[in-house]
Amino acid sequence: MRGRSIAYAAVSLLFLAPASAQSGADSVLRRDQGIVTYEVAGAAPQSLTASINVSANVIATTAIASLATLQLADSSEIRIGDRTTVEVGDLRAAAAANPGGGTIKLTRGAVRFNIVHPTGARSNFKFVTPTSQLAVRGTLGYFISGPGGDQLYCVRCEPGDVSVTVGTQTYSVQSGQTLNALVRNGQRSTAIVANRTVNNPAIDQFLGGVSPFGESFANGNDPTLSGSGGRP
Repeated sequence: MRGRSIAYAAVSLLFLAPASAQSGADSVLRRDQGIVTYEVAGAAPQSLTASINVSANVIATTAIASLATLQLADSSEIRIGDRTTVEVGDLRAAAAANPGGGTIKLTRGAVRFNIVHPTGARSNFKFVTPTSQLAVRGTLGYFISGPGGDQLYCVRCEPGDVSVTVGTQTYSVQSGQTLNALVRNGQRSTAIVANRTVNNPAIDQFLGGVSPFGESFANGNDPTLSGSGGRP
C-alpha cells in the first residue's frame, strides 16, 4: 500500500511540474558562461545555471562576459552575446503557423544566428529592433543593435533569404555583405559594405576575441554602440 501511495505521489508531482521545464517543450535555453537570467511567460526573472526547456514567451538577458544559446526545435540556433536582451514570442504558436518560425525582439546587444533553411518561400524568423526589422530564412550571420543603430553581418545569406526594413525602405543582403543602419543625431543612414571592412567586438566575442578575418577585437569598432563584446 505504501509503495502504491508513493507511486501516486510521483505521478501527481509530474502533472504539477511547470510546463516550461517539461521534456516535451520545443526549445532549449542554455547558459554557456557567466550570468544569464530568464523570464518565462511573465514569471519573475530567474538565474539560469545550466539549461531549461521553453515553449512559451521567454526573455533572456546576459551580463558582462556572459553567453547563452537558444536551441530551437528545428535545430536552428541563436547564440546570445554578453550585455544582450532578447525576447522570443510564443514558440509553439509560431511553430504551428510556420514550422521553426517566430519573432525575436533584440532590445540591445548581439546575436549569432544559424537558421535552418525551411521549405517554401516564407521567411521563418524575424528579428525586430528599435531601428529595423530583419526577416531571414536559412541563413548564418550576426545581428547587433544599440542606441547607434543596427548592423547585420551576413556569413551565408543566399539571394532572397534576407531582407532588412529600415523605415520605409527594404534592403536585400547577401553572403559577404554587411548592412549598417545607423542613427546619428536623430538622422538615419544606411549602407551595405564588404564584410572584410568590418571588425566589430560584438561579433568577435563569438569567435574567441578575433574577427572572422583574424583581427583582434581590441582594434575593432561597434558603430551601433551596443556595448556587447566590448571591454567591461
